[in-house]
Amino acid sequence: MTFKTGSSLRWVSAVCLSIILAACGGGGGGSQTAPPPPVTTNPLPPDTTTPPVTPIPSGCGTGATGTPTNPAPTWFSYTTTIGGLFNSVLSNCFTKANSIMGVFVSNAGIGLGIVGNEHWSGSFPLRLKYEQITPGTYVVDTKLLDGSISCNATSATFTITNVAYVDGKLDVLDLTYNQTCTLGGTISGQLHYWAEDPTTAPAPTNPIPSNLWQPGPSFVAPSGNYMYLEGSAGDPISKGQNFLLTDNLFLSQHGNTIEFQAPSSAYAWKAKFSAPIPYALIPVGYYGSFTGVANPVFGTLDVSTFLTCAVPASGWFTVDSIRYSATNGIFQIAELELRFEQVCSKGNTPLRGKIHWSAPISGLTLTNQMPALATPIKIAPSTLPSGNACQRAMTGIVTPLGTPGQTFVALDSQLGDYLGQGGSYCYTLANAKLPVSIIDKTINITVAGDDSWNGAFPVTVINGQIQTGSYQAGSWSGNGRGCSNLASKVNVTNATYVNGSLSALDLNFQMRCDASTEELNGVIHWWANDPTGWPGPATTGTENLWKPMPAFIPPAGNYVYLEGTGDDYISLGLAYLYTPAVKPIVFEQLHLNAIGITVGEKFSPAWQIYLQGSQALTRIQPGLYKNMTRYPFNNPVTGGLSASGLHRGCNNISGWYMIDKITYSATDQITELDARFEQYCLAYGASSLTPLHGQIHWVAN
Repeated sequence: MTFKTGSSLRWVSAVCLSIILAACGGGGGGSQTAPPPPVTTNPLPPDTTTPPVTPIPSGCGTGATGTPTNPAPTWFSYTTTIGGLFNSVLSNCFTKANSIMGVFVSNAGIGLGIVGNEHWSGSFPLRLKYEQITPGTYVVDTKLLDGSISCNATSATFTITNVAYVDGKLDVLDLTYNQTCTLGGTISGQLHYWAEDPTTAPAPTNPIPSNLWQPGPSFVAPSGNYMYLEGSAGDPISKGQNFLLTDNLFLSQHGNTIEFQAPSSAYAWKAKFSAPIPYALIPVGYYGSFTGVANPVFGTLDVSTFLTCAVPASGWFTVDSIRYSATNGIFQIAELELRFEQVCSKGNTPLRGKIHWSAPISGLTLTNQMPALATPIKIAPSTLPSGNACQRAMTGIVTPLGTPGQTFVALDSQLGDYLGQGGSYCYTLANAKLPVSIIDKTINITVAGDDSWNGAFPVTVINGQIQTGSYQAGSWSGNGRGCSNLASKVNVTNATYVNGSLSALDLNFQMRCDASTEELNGVIHWWANDPTGWPGPATTGTENLWKPMPAFIPPAGNYVYLEGTGDDYISLGLAYLYTPAVKPIVFEQLHLNAIGITVGEKFSPAWQIYLQGSQALTRIQPGLYKNMTRYPFNNPVTGGLSASGLHRGCNNISGWYMIDKITYSATDQITELDARFEQYCLAYGASSLTPLHGQIHWVAN
């Protein structure tokens, strides 16, 4: 199986985030090379001067409303000046109604990805502690944006004007930016981000409007498959002629795209119709968002011969009816009725047409005759702070002696430090296992969460009790990194015993690896009776999670339905449906509270899906499991997810799974499961903007 890594991650339009998404990665089990330390070039502290006002193109907000109680929809804008590269002012506005937008936050800064009628990637480098963004002005010696307009720059400025967190997670962000192009001219703009923005691109309209073009009464539909084309004077493709094509017609389908060809006709006609990116299959409905700009968020309309439109066409198409057949797990069109109207450019007259197609395809037949449902794209969330204990510790506000307080391990790595890779890390019993043991006069501390760390600190022990004081020996390693020559300072500030047993421990340390001058700093507070634990799966606020369209799943029996979107590497944007009649579906209860679902033969599976519950529980409970990383290298406290197939997998993932229903026998054997999931491929340097979705229904025989 090929696992996708950052060096070759395929984006839907070659958009690539330049920020290192280290905070979103899961453990790799040592299977991948650690990335280089994040590079940041903003040595200046935040500036309190008033930033310049940047013009906002029409369609974007008029300013940041930016509070969690009054958030505005996400938008991004840019404007250029006249001069140098630019002969005129260029500008554009992007929202989640017209683009796929991703905002990613890690300790290295803020990353931006946009796919719409233009493509952009952005990197706003910061030196963040626990990914807490500080408002202010930052100067960097690199360009901030790369995309549809080439503007190389050796310096740029951005100002964070507003930031708000909810429950430790980034909720609202506002920033402005300005970069001067090396060949002259500037590009500037604004970003307003709201994490919970529900905006989606327009869905196909149902019911289909009744006043759209239909072939006239003189048209008599032939038997069998056909493509009827009705030209008008001024249309550059048809030259004003009508055509009825019935011979040597070919229809192919790739996910949500239909292609129709009549290569042996005199004009070699061909047509291409795509649904918006959120759809893995093209549903019934009216598609009327084509305005002469190529934008995968709205879909595709392109009818041509050896003559083509000089620019993307405007117009509409309708899928009046469609039936799919799931043959060998792959969806194929069995019947199709489609109409369209295409205008090549302003001033041209339309080309209209109708396509009728049917094919004798065997397999499970699914009729898509319901109103099209919008499928919102949920961008992979950033891994953000889990609490304030670590932040307080790193600013010198430590738990008072004698007060147990919450157990935590806080790490802060300076840029250039090999061990911590320049990041900040915070672990509590809500998100990690943090056992402490004393063996051979050495304090041993383990972190088992989204990351894996091990610390060993030799100390003085008298009468079985740790003695406070400063020590020069100690070690810290993890995430596949360690040092052969480590300089360390360790301070044990508190060791409290109750009835002869260690009850509370406080220590801090500084580590320098080999010849490095940069340090890894750590603060640890441990309380034996800390009641903190994983809060469990979410059972509220899950109403808007992805669900498959009812027509694409069988009415009864076990099945696995998989729906790729856009640039998902594993599915390649296609949809699949498997029942036991197509391929075996094998269900397994694995150790450590995990479930495995295999589609296909055991030693040659087509797909493998793993859902792991929290090891803190004895059973997987119903509810939403959020912020999943790749199984089996996942956080043992929160759970894990992995979906791979067709010889493709991802080294790092982010996503969720939802247990809608699960039942157990008296012997703790699972007898019924209904589950859904959403998985994003992540990689250092790039991340998929669109996910793989899946639904599983399984009942024991």
